[in-house]
Amino acid sequence: MSFRPRLNKYIYEFINYHKRSNVVGIISDTHYPFAHKDHLKFLYETFNKFQVNRVIHIGDLIDGSAWNMWEKDSDMPSGGKEAEMAQKDIDKLFKTFGAGDLMMGNHDELINRRMLKHSIPKKFYKSFAEAWNFPKEWKTHNYLEIDNVLYLHGTGKSGQNAAVSFMQDYRQSVVIGHTHSSGGVNYRASYKELCFALNVGCLINVNSMAYSYGKNFSKKPTLGCGIVVDGKHGFFIPMDLGKKISYTK
Repeated sequence: MSFRPRLNKYIYEFINYHKRSNVVGIISDTHYPFAHKDHLKFLYETFNKFQVNRVIHIGDLIDGSAWNMWEKDSDMPSGGKEAEMAQKDIDKLFKTFGAGDLMMGNHDELINRRMLKHSIPKKFYKSFAEAWNFPKEWKTHNYLEIDNVLYLHGTGKSGQNAAVSFMQDYRQSVVIGHTHSSGGVNYRASYKELCFALNVGCLINVNSMAYSYGKNFSKKPTLGCGIVVDGKHGFFIPMDLGKKISYTK
């Protein structure tokens, strides 16, 4: 099955008009090693169609189920095995996109939170980039501003209006991930400016054991990615999962 992005006639015309624009492609929460098996193909095809010239991962690159503070399935991989599996996925991401920026997510911060909780001396710390073998072309940030758009993971807010809430707090256009169940863009205008709030969804495999806690939830994760053009136009591109929705096939 192909997972090509759903782009209507208007978006194709928009892409052709903005061929020389600054186009940011936003990768949503991957939670390695528990990402959808076709997410990289989907991202590559989408970013190629939009002629993306800068890549941002919005955060929660890894999941960290083995070392988080919550209940987990007893059949989950050990910490060492999960880390090994996640590193393989991260390496594939870096091979697909040679340069980019990662906004640190709450799952990415889990190891540091554990170390702080147990008062581990800082001389034993590794940076996130060191621990996961980042190439020099990939950088980590808490937040990043490009073309007057603020990119951050979204920790601290939840629900379908989380992105709008951040936009109102910062009084500028924002892009977030984090919430999983929502994806889309909202615009707000004043007599001075037009801003947007873009939530880019996620790219997780909801049938993995790591997400067994949500099997009975009525809201399911919304898979997709984001595109921002010249800091003025935001798009959420849903991942086409076919007529009968399947998160893994």
